[in-house]
Amino acid sequence: MGAPSFADVREKVGAGLRRRFGVDTRSLAAFRICLGVAVLVNLVARTRDLTAFYTRNGAVPLAAVQEHTTLSAFSVYAVSDSWLYVVFLFVLTAVFAVALIVGYRTRFVSVVVLVLVFSLNARNPLVMNGGDTLLTRLVFWGALLPLGARWSVDAVGRGEKGDGAYGRVASVATVGVLVQVVVVYATNAVFKLRSDAWMSGDAVLQVFELSAYTTWLGSSLTRFAELLVLLNHLWVALLVASPLLILLTGRRRAFVLTLFVGAQAGLLVTMNLAVFPLVAVAGLAVLTPSVVWEVARRRLPSVHGTGATLLRRTDGVLPDVRRTGLPLQSGWGRRAVSAFAAVCLVVVLMTNASAMGYVDTPDEAEAVEEYAGTKWSLFAPYPPTTDRWYVARGVTPSGEKFDPLHLAPFERDRRPDSYPNARWRKYLDSVRSSGDVYLERPLLRYLCGRTEGREDELENVTLLYVSYDDGIQTERMARGSCE
Repeated sequence: MGAPSFADVREKVGAGLRRRFGVDTRSLAAFRICLGVAVLVNLVARTRDLTAFYTRNGAVPLAAVQEHTTLSAFSVYAVSDSWLYVVFLFVLTAVFAVALIVGYRTRFVSVVVLVLVFSLNARNPLVMNGGDTLLTRLVFWGALLPLGARWSVDAVGRGEKGDGAYGRVASVATVGVLVQVVVVYATNAVFKLRSDAWMSGDAVLQVFELSAYTTWLGSSLTRFAELLVLLNHLWVALLVASPLLILLTGRRRAFVLTLFVGAQAGLLVTMNLAVFPLVAVAGLAVLTPSVVWEVARRRLPSVHGTGATLLRRTDGVLPDVRRTGLPLQSGWGRRAVSAFAAVCLVVVLMTNASAMGYVDTPDEAEAVEEYAGTKWSLFAPYPPTTDRWYVARGVTPSGEKFDPLHLAPFERDRRPDSYPNARWRKYLDSVRSSGDVYLERPLLRYLCGRTEGREDELENVTLLYVSYDDGIQTERMARGSCE
């Protein structure tokens, strides 16, 4: 028997790559639904601070952000920071997020959602965290993929009833989205392997002892130090094994995927990380192997049938979406998308290589990477060791002290978990680290107006940064008159 020909080898290699980088269209549908849900949850969570973070009467008026960064100029929120206009954009984002979930005009809707999500982040980058960055990138990759091929109004409109011709997709865009998901964990693994705290097993306990980051459950787990040391080592090992999410297929990939989803669920219930765990699960959904859907279809046939029936009932309710094929899936359009996706894939790899120190970049590029949150360091290599919080000391003409940040009597020794939410923690950290007077002034002005219906107005406000290590230390962050 002779040696295999070059054509045979090429075919085998190609088949192997397609098995690993191809995506079942049902996984794309799950990815689409999870993305839409993540956008909605993120939006709802932000509504409680809509006035404070996005309007001219809040702590972050548009003019202050524009002095701090030029990125806000590319946001649709740059048109106005009136309350009514911001509410309109929030409602518009919610409508398009729902359209993404049900898969209505998916290609167009995904592009609009991308613009709206990016704009929301650009309007107030001071509250951004890794979850916001990852969500934007996942929506971007989703806009290049046929997210409406299954389980969508679009599929029903094409008469496919959920089981169309697009059973599996393998393209540069699928490579891009899979690499984007895995690179978050792989990059974090590199940072953790460089960390003495993570390699010794002390990091998880160290972080969980900081009330500013943990939920009640997370803080309670500090009583079980040995368990947290074990979880520390297991998490590092799982991060190191993250490339297996691509390298493995079938049931073996499903097993590793389950471990990652479980880890994100653990983060959700133990730590205050805003939308990050939910977005991470949305990203993992695209890696779901076909075997999972086949097993689910056999064991839960009624669920599959109910979903298809609900989608078919939209026929005649929504405007007609019938078309000859998925947009940009043939001819020059497909080639253009592939070329664009290839460039973006290279950018993803280069920026993460730069973040890990493997590639030198200009200072300007490093500033962009730091702002965009491309490092994916996630408490590594140096996890925080000091609990910290902020209090505002407002003084009335009669000398009474009131905390307008917490809407309570002034108390310096507050619990570190007394932030209104994770967004406020990130915002106050951002203002402090920037030292920018253009950011401090509107914050003080906003705090001056938070008197909770008190008869006495505040005469002045002092914002204090309080940290606790061996003892309580107080630093005056900003002070201003309320007159």
